[in-house]
Amino acid sequence: MSPSQTIKTIPRGASLQSLPINGQNITLSFPHPSLYSTHPHPHFGETIGRTTNRIAHAQIKNLNGRDYQLFANNGPNNLHGGKVGWGAREWTGPFFVRRGRWDKGIVGVRPDGFDMGAGKRGDGDKETGDQGEGREGWGYSIESEDGEEGFPGAVKAWAWYFEGRGEKGEVVLDIEYEIRWKEGYEGEATETVIGITNHAYFNLNLAQSTPATLADHTATISTPTHQTLRPDLPGIPTGTLTPHPEVPSSPNTPFPLSTPSGSIRPIDDCFILNSTPSSIPLDTRPLELQTLATLHGDKSGLNLRVESTEPAFQFYTGITVDVPAWDAGEGRDGGQGFGGGSGVCVEPSRYVNAAGSEEWRGMCLLKRAGVFGARSRYWGWKD
Repeated sequence: MSPSQTIKTIPRGASLQSLPINGQNITLSFPHPSLYSTHPHPHFGETIGRTTNRIAHAQIKNLNGRDYQLFANNGPNNLHGGKVGWGAREWTGPFFVRRGRWDKGIVGVRPDGFDMGAGKRGDGDKETGDQGEGREGWGYSIESEDGEEGFPGAVKAWAWYFEGRGEKGEVVLDIEYEIRWKEGYEGEATETVIGITNHAYFNLNLAQSTPATLADHTATISTPTHQTLRPDLPGIPTGTLTPHPEVPSSPNTPFPLSTPSGSIRPIDDCFILNSTPSSIPLDTRPLELQTLATLHGDKSGLNLRVESTEPAFQFYTGITVDVPAWDAGEGRDGGQGFGGGSGVCVEPSRYVNAAGSEEWRGMCLLKRAGVFGARSRYWGWKD
């Protein structure tokens, strides 16, 4: 059972299974947790790690004084942590946590299903990240051993979820991430590369459109600047930042996700908010939240705004999604599957190939005693 009566998560991948707005789920998802392990899907709602996006040639050079060959699971590149990234693993949880404070105007929603009696309050819990006071939410943790998917060092990560309501009744979901070296690690590595994000696919007209499609969706993006991709190595940037041809040149200008001919715009690119790599801290949580993108369901009247402290985000219109239908069983209904252009991802992150580029690596380089952190916020409401 999910700790929220509305927002649903599952331990497999610490995944976001359902984010309802006005009673309508807006995420591409499966009706039963077992399908996330048995049915093919492109990272539905997963917490992505041990790194995010792609690393060129699945190689990290000059780290700990040596080179590392990672698992190549996207042509010659490493994608979302490798063959079995964190999104495909079972996380520990959910567990009750108290952390931080809501901004003025947001009221927290207490998570359901936890024992709130004696022993649940006090000095906190290092294992769960509970600080003993603050916002009440739920979390998951995972440990990643030295050499997993080729990455050096052993680390532990946390993903914490908090549900709230805005002043006008908006649904608010906060996700906070933290990654540290695993306590007791005695290996040779003194530095590693790291990254984490959520890979939910959003469709605000799911209840109005069968099959699911991003047609009749309007979006805004906070910057047209994106990492230009290499023609010889799919998904890997050249190092040059340019305006994206499929989005308006002026930030936050509404545009349809479908073209005049009815096809879905082919966007799968990393947009850059902070173009000075050396200024990006390893822990971005102290920074102010910035709006990354907004979505409007023209049929449903539903709205979503995605905010984050991260310096970049992948905006992906799901053009290669190909999820076959599934049969009824195990207490679930059957489903017709999802095709290309059925959902859009907004993935807060560091630069694509930051781990593989010595020039950009500082933004994802975790050294002993270091702490990686990030936070994201999702606002949902109906017109």
